[in-house]
Amino acid sequence: MSYAGGEGARESTEDPHQSWLSLFILALLVSGVTAFPLVWEVTTLQAWLGSGSTAGTTWPELARWISTVPAGLTDAQAQYPFLFYGTDWLASAHIVIASAFWGPLRDPIRNVWVVEFGVFGIIPLWLVRCDITRLIAQTAGRAP
Repeated sequence: MSYAGGEGARESTEDPHQSWLSLFILALLVSGVTAFPLVWEVTTLQAWLGSGSTAGTTWPELARWISTVPAGLTDAQAQYPFLFYGTDWLASAHIVIASAFWGPLRDPIRNVWVVEFGVFGIIPLWLVRCDITRLIAQTAGRAP
């Protein structure tokens, strides 16, 4: 893309799609990496925002809820440790998907199929999953 300016015209190599793609990759990596240490994260969050903290006096309902989450995760980890395999696989999948989007970042023309797969493959799957979740909730008597 060239900018008007006569002799001093310059070429911009920055594509706005690259910025969005970089942000998407970063978001996938952060969500993947933070899914591994769940118990430590919610315990730290409880210390910062739970009951008895400064934020807890400002938002007592939020603090009360945050204070219950570490107990639930700790109990689940002690009684049902296999549940955490799911979060580990989810975290690993986020990291693998982020690495797949590295190709379009480097060469968007050759690797456009990755973005097309993400848009036309994953989004419809997500929409179907939302409908299934709503149906299960309605069947169980819990409206979403």
